[in-house]
Amino acid sequence: MKDDIVVDWNEVWRRRLALNQSTRGFQEGADLWSDREQARRYALRSGTDHALRVAEALQDLRLTPGDRVLDIGSGPGTLTLPLARAGATVTAIDPAEGMLIELREAALREGLTGITTIHAPWEEIDPDHDLAPPYDRVIASFSLAMPDIRAALTMMDAVVSESGSVHLYWFADEPLWERIY
Repeated sequence: MKDDIVVDWNEVWRRRLALNQSTRGFQEGADLWSDREQARRYALRSGTDHALRVAEALQDLRLTPGDRVLDIGSGPGTLTLPLARAGATVTAIDPAEGMLIELREAALREGLTGITTIHAPWEEIDPDHDLAPPYDRVIASFSLAMPDIRAALTMMDAVVSESGSVHLYWFADEPLWERIY
C-alpha cells in the first residue's frame, strides 16, 4: 500500500507567492496601482482588454437585479461597473486607492448608484465591522495574491449567503517565467 501523501496546499500557495514576489522588478500591486496615473492607464485599457472575460464572468454569475455582490480586488471597476449596470448592489474592496478613485469617477460619470468602496486589503477586513453580509455573490478576480489563502477563502465563505456562491478567477497556466526558463 502506498504511503498517504498529505500536501499542505496553503503552504504550497504561500511559497509560490513568495517566489513570485522575489523576482527582480516585482512591485506589490497595491503600491503600483495606488499611483493615480498607473491606475488611470489601466482603467482606460481595462474595458477593451478584458471585455470577453467580463462577459463570461457576468454569464457565470447569473445575477438577478437586486443581488448583493462583494467584489474583492475590484481594481477600477472591471467587474463592479458591469455588475452595477446589471442591477446589483456592489461592495468593492481594493488595497489601491488609485483604482478606487477610478472606479468612483467612472460610476459617477455613468450615474451608477449602489456601489460602496472600501480601501483595504482583503486580509485586513473585519467582516463584522467593515461589511454587511450576507452577499449573494462573492468575487475575487485575479486578486488572490494573499499569503494565507486558506484564511482568505474561509472569510469569503463566511460572508456569502447559504444560497449564494463564491467565484474565483485566477491564472490557470504556468507562470510565464517557468515557460521561458
